[in-house]
Amino acid sequence: MAALFERRAGANPAAVAVRDDDGSATTLGELSERAAALAAALRSVLVGEAGVGPGGSSAVVAVCVGRSVSYLVAVLGVLKAGAAFLPIATGDPAPRVQRLLACAGVRCCLAEQGAAAGR
Repeated sequence: MAALFERRAGANPAAVAVRDDDGSATTLGELSERAAALAAALRSVLVGEAGVGPGGSSAVVAVCVGRSVSYLVAVLGVLKAGAAFLPIATGDPAPRVQRLLACAGVRCCLAEQGAAAGR
């Protein structure tokens, strides 16, 4: 999926990828750049984890971000890093989130400020 997105972004980086509720637009190129920066950061954090990098399949990164451009950046960044993502709803109760994280063997969680409070 990340490779398909990259091909599309490379072919037309100025195309609008998504619009926020306030009407502001994010282009394919901007989304790609932000996801690439996140992927690089994830690779440095998860160095040595199984599955990080091309062809890997074991590293799982939880994504606890509301519906936004940031969510798209997070998902694409995780995929570009060669890991799998586990979506966590921002309103889920802490015990459910803790069970999900434990069952999936999550080593890293991307969350909006305040989204994971108390977890």
